[in-house]
Amino acid sequence: MGLLKVPLGVKDFRLLVKDGYLFADKSLLIRDLLNSGSASILFTRPRRFGKTLAISMLDRFFNIAYREEESEDDTFSGLRISECPEYPGWASEGGVKNSYPVIRLDMSAITFRDCESFTKRLTEYLMRMVDSKFGYLADSPVLRSTLDDCLFRDFDGSISDPAQILINICDVLTRHHGVKPVILLDEYDSPFNRAYGTSWFDDFIQYYGDLLRVSLKANENTSRVIMTGVQRIVVGGGGCSVHSTISNMWGSIIAPMGSISA
Repeated sequence: MGLLKVPLGVKDFRLLVKDGYLFADKSLLIRDLLNSGSASILFTRPRRFGKTLAISMLDRFFNIAYREEESEDDTFSGLRISECPEYPGWASEGGVKNSYPVIRLDMSAITFRDCESFTKRLTEYLMRMVDSKFGYLADSPVLRSTLDDCLFRDFDGSISDPAQILINICDVLTRHHGVKPVILLDEYDSPFNRAYGTSWFDDFIQYYGDLLRVSLKANENTSRVIMTGVQRIVVGGGGCSVHSTISNMWGSIIAPMGSISA
C-alpha cells in the first residue's frame, strides 16, 4: 500500500476520500446530527480544525445535485457512517441522503469596508451562487416571472436586501423540488470579526444579527440550518446583538465540533 497524501489545502470531501488522502473519519458527525432531532445547529471550533471540510462532507451527504453521482459511487462507502444500521435507509430512495437542495454559503468570502459595502458584496455573492448552482431554476414552471425578478428584485424593481434574497431562493427551491432546502453557513462569525474595532462595529452587528434572524430563524422554508464558526456563544443573553440573535436561534443545542462526533 502506498503512502497516503497529506491534504494540504484540500477542502473537497469527495476528493479527500477518493484520491487517497490522509484524513480522520468524522463521518459519524452526520449520524449525530440526524439523531439530534434539531433543525438548527452551530458548530464552533478553532481555526484550521476542519470546519470547512465538515461543511463539504454535509453538502456531499445532503445535496440532491449529487444524487446520480452518489448512486453510482457512494463517497461514504467504507466510512464509519456506512456501518451504522440506519445508513441503508438514509441512502435508499426516499431517504435523507442526497434528497435536499443545499444552499452553501462561506461568509469568509465576503470582503467589505463598511455596512453598505457588506450589503453590496453579499448581494453579489448570492447572485453568483444562484448563477453557478441554481441556474436551472430559470426554466422552472413554479416561476411567475423571470428568475431575476423572483429572486433579486422588490415590487418596485429595486434590488432586494440580502435577507429577502435568501428567503426568495429558499421559497423557489422549495416549490421547485417539493422539499425545503438545507442551508450550510460556513464561518458565520467572519464578518463581525472583520468589523471589530471599527467605528461602525455596533451598527454592523445589529444589521448582521437582524440579517441572520430574518433569513434563517424566521425563514419557514428551510429543512436544516447548520453553521460553523470560531466564536462560542453564551446562551441566555448578553454580549452583542449578533450573539443574542444566534443564542435565541440555537438555544442549548450549540456544541463544539468535536463533542458531537466520535
